[in-house]
Formats: sequence, structure tokens, C-alpha cells
Amino acid sequence: MNMPNLKFLLIGAAIASFVFSVTVLTGCSDSNDVAGGVTDIGNSVATGIVLDVAGTPVARARVVAYYDSWQQDGIEDSVETVTDAEGKFELNLDGNKAAVLFASAGDSSGFAKLVQPKISARSTEQQTVTIAQHKIYSGQIADRNTGIVRIVGSNATTKLDADGYFIFYDMPSGDITLTYSDTSASSDNGQLQSHLEFNTYGEKQIYVLPKMNFWEADTSWLTVSRMEYYSEKGHDGIIIAAPESEDWTPASSASAPASSDGAINLLLTMDGSESVYDNDTTPAAKVEYVEGVSGKAILLKPGQFISLDSLDPTGGNFTLSLWTKWNGTNGKHQILFSQRAYWSDSTSRFQWHFEHCTGWFTAMKSTPGDPYAIYFGDSSIVPVGKWSHLALISRNKKVSMYVNGEVMHFKDEKGDDYTEWKFVPNDLKRKVPFRVGGDEVSTETWNGAIDEVLIETVAHDANWVKEQYKKYTK
Repeated sequence: MNMPNLKFLLIGAAIASFVFSVTVLTGCSDSNDVAGGVTDIGNSVATGIVLDVAGTPVARARVVAYYDSWQQDGIEDSVETVTDAEGKFELNLDGNKAAVLFASAGDSSGFAKLVQPKISARSTEQQTVTIAQHKIYSGQIADRNTGIVRIVGSNATTKLDADGYFIFYDMPSGDITLTYSDTSASSDNGQLQSHLEFNTYGEKQIYVLPKMNFWEADTSWLTVSRMEYYSEKGHDGIIIAAPESEDWTPASSASAPASSDGAINLLLTMDGSESVYDNDTTPAAKVEYVEGVSGKAILLKPGQFISLDSLDPTGGNFTLSLWTKWNGTNGKHQILFSQRAYWSDSTSRFQWHFEHCTGWFTAMKSTPGDPYAIYFGDSSIVPVGKWSHLALISRNKKVSMYVNGEVMHFKDEKGDDYTEWKFVPNDLKRKVPFRVGGDEVSTETWNGAIDEVLIETVAHDANWVKEQYKKYTK
């Protein structure tokens, strides 16, 4: 599997000072000590256990409660202790302050969820802190190129680069709160400040967050458009916490791809929620998942396809894209996307496929007499056995095909060079099935793994295509 493209790794020397430090502002070595001399009145007790990634208790692990939150500029104070022989710990905390629990042993460390303030009675918080090898976190904040990003519970900060990217090296795993602030911008509450809470799992070293934006209802929250990250299983080793608000009602893009104005923005990440059918329109008895460009991918068996029912994204401008590890030609037609019931002039609206007869990648529709097709290039334009990003974009009734971020060139009968050509899908009087990776013909299944299928009713530009390609390539 290809690793994400971390172009900003080149700025490592400039941010070498971001390496996590467990140096506290005011440290205490006894579990009964409370930073700042706070008395027992109004305190809370944080008790719990420290585990390694195998779930084994860690004895003599260092446990620190940092008084910190995303609204602050840094750590205010701290209190610490050491786990007993069974990996258990107890810390007296100032009940009026939020705290971040951190544990470390050797080269492993981890954060636990924020301990929220307890204003009144003494209470007990049961916590589990899992420690693991240090991680790299990177991401991008949309439409921003100034400001500071900080990991709460640490002194690690970094500035956004010119494209809004940031990166942290050598950081703890676990429950992470990332805060962003910009003194040059303002919000309803003064200085622009926002945060994102997420949890990492698995054994990956590098975690790449999806592009973040400000939640329109409350700019103190950073959110992402890819809703699979908010599920219990998360995506790509990351689970993102949603704002605790009745207004937060994210819908799965697979179940509700169309917005109120009819726009479509559908992403299939091959997480098991997609509908795979055999060519006789019965649900597939078995679906094969393989390692994808991000998480899992689907390797369709002959006769299978992914069904999107009567989804209709091709009535105007559109972008269809996916990642594939192609196994090459196999003597058959191979469908990437099809919108048809049967191949005839009355039920075929559009399809994008590899045409076996000509040996070219083609966008095609059926017309009375002969099919109408646009030919983009032969089999050599898509590498075999390597993950490749393919995109077909229709803008103002002209289509272009991109492979790994580059537009395909083709020539007309006079030898003139073009990158786009007039193409309008058939205007049918009935709805027909929209399918990925196959159609009603059992022999026309795409010969390769498929991942990260994106369907939108917008025509993206060449820069967007390049960025999509860079996401999962070195």
C-alpha cells in the first residue's frame, strides 16, 4: 500500500523543535500532591490503568495530568504519579480545571481523553491510558495559510504553511485534541480559535487527517466532510469526535449523496457499506476485500458490480474518479462506470470503460445505428499492478480523462491535439442503474482492485485532480 504524500516532510528541519517534551511547568512526584497547592476541597480523583498496545498493564509508568484545554495557549500546571505493579494509578486533581492525562514508559507514550472540570462534589474518573510508539500527525486546514496549530497537553506547536498544511513529529498516540488559532483573524468571540478531537488506533506511524474546515454553526469546531471518520470504526486509523450538538446531523454520503439543491457528492471508501451485486441483480454472496490505497479496497469477482441504484450524476457537469490497481487487459470489455440497463439506444445513457475491441479507454453512449465514443488512450496509459488515480471530468459538455494527475492527449482525424472533446450523455425518458466496476454483462467486470470512488456533480479543475493524486502517493 502506498503511503500518503507528505510533501511537507521536507520542512522537518524547520520544525524539529516540535518533538514532544514531557517537561512540566510545575511537577510533583507524589500522587497525593496537587499542583499549585490546591486543597482537597472541590477536587476530583482520576483513577485508572496504563496499558500497552497488547493490553498488558504497565508497571512504573509515569502518569501526568496536564492542566490544559483547547481554549488555552499552553499548559498551565501539572501533577504526576507512577503506576503500581498492576499498572494502576490515582491522581488528585483540581476539580475546577480541565486536564489531559498523559502516560509514558520507555519510548512509548499516550494521551487519554480530557478530564473535564468538576465544580462541586468530589468525583471519581476511571481512565485507561494506552501507550504506543510515537506517531506523526499531519493535515490541512482549508482556506487558511496563517496561524498556529498545537497539540493540547504538550508544548508542541507549528505554523501552517502556504497551502494550509501542518505536521507534528514524535507525538503520543491515543486521544488527541488539536487546536488552531490565528491572531490575525477574528470570530464572534474575538480571536479565531478552533479545535478537532480525534483518536488514533492501529499500528501505523503516520496519520494523515482529511482536510479540515470550520463548522458553520460554531467555528470553534473543526470538522471534515468525509463522514466515515465519525463512525465507531472510523477510517484510515482515525476516529474523529463530532460536536455535542443537536445541530450536528451528518448523513452518510452513501445513503444520502444528494443535497437539497440536487447536487451529488458521493464517496465510497470500501468500508463494507457498499452494495455489491452479481450481474443477475442479486446481492453478491461473497465480496473480496484487499489492501487499498487507504484502508480496504474491493476486488470484484467476474460478473459483480457496485450498485448505486438510479443515481444520476451525468446530467450536466460531473467528476467521476477512483483509485485502482489494474491487472491489465483480459480479452474482455472492462467497465469503470456505467449508467445503463442494457446496451441499446433506449436504455444506455453513459459508460466509461476499457474497450477490448479497440484496446482504448473510452467514454461511450449508444446512438441509433452505431455507438458514439471518445477515445482517450490505449492500455499503456494506465500502469498494471500499481495503484493509479483515474478521473473523468465533464465540463460544459466536453469530457477529459486524467491518469495519475495528468490529462490525456488525443488527436482528431486531422492530427490536431486535444485534451477534451464534446460529449453529452443520452437524455433518457427513464431511470437506469448507475454501477461501478461492471454492468449487466457477466464478462465486463473491471479487472483490478477499486478504492476511493468519488462521484460529484461539479467539474473539478486540473489542480484538484493533481491534489487527489498526491494524497496517496510518495
